[in-house]
Amino acid sequence: MERLKTGIDYKSMANAYEYKPIPEGFQPIPPVDVSIYWQTGAEQRQALQRTAMRNFDNVPLSRSAENTRRQEALLDEGVIPTDKGNLRLTTEKWRYQNDDDFLRLHLIDEQTGEEIGQYISAKHDNVWDMHDRITSEAYRGKGVASQMIEATENCVQAVANESGQDQEIVLEAAQLPVLSVFLNKGYEVVDEDKQRFAEVMGKLEAGDQKYVLASCEADFTGDCEERKTWYVFEREIYERMGDEIWKIDPTDRKANHMKYGMRFKLRKKIEAKSDDIAGEVASVRERVRLLGE
Repeated sequence: MERLKTGIDYKSMANAYEYKPIPEGFQPIPPVDVSIYWQTGAEQRQALQRTAMRNFDNVPLSRSAENTRRQEALLDEGVIPTDKGNLRLTTEKWRYQNDDDFLRLHLIDEQTGEEIGQYISAKHDNVWDMHDRITSEAYRGKGVASQMIEATENCVQAVANESGQDQEIVLEAAQLPVLSVFLNKGYEVVDEDKQRFAEVMGKLEAGDQKYVLASCEADFTGDCEERKTWYVFEREIYERMGDEIWKIDPTDRKANHMKYGMRFKLRKKIEAKSDDIAGEVASVRERVRLLGE
């Protein structure tokens, strides 16, 4: 059970299965040559974001220009400096016709408009389902995923503090790198999945033939980022389905690799705090600075 805390041993798994995340003949997308200064202004940025989130449930919404089924509101914008210009992190609330509320964090390059990250969480009472997590492949390894997770937690913390009620962030993940990131950020495998997770990880590290490590080769030519590496399937299902494993099931419009891959549910409790003095001080300082400009 210790691997629940320590993460996932990719090297031993790859060796055990002779698995190559990148197929022969393909090159990974080169990383963007940029240094991101996450800590510059972080305290003020987080404080302003928390302040903007306090009215999350009751914020006025406007009809989206992009999607007629959606209403939305821009809650906060924060600037993150780099050595090539600024990134912009927006915090938004979305609501669809079925009345579900969503927290959307969106990170873009101000100079190019390129999307770097998008994390969307659906709010159900005090539970936030972080179901959509996208990080641009060119920006991986630069702390984007970690910072987007922390920003989401910062937003949920604000709601917990304002309501006086503990909140919970949950997600399901199948890709091993995604599981590893969240485990290292303090998320825990839910009780009902713990034993299965430990057993599967142990068998994967041993190269048990019950499982297959796989990625979709067509995604490398098609430049699809989401399915490229480290999916785990039971061998019997993977071999029976063949290439169909990477397609959409027409009966329910769900992706087969999501339906049949080994998935685990994670959660993290966000406890309500009676006060947030440090955040309030930072927020006041930032308002004073803006007034002086």
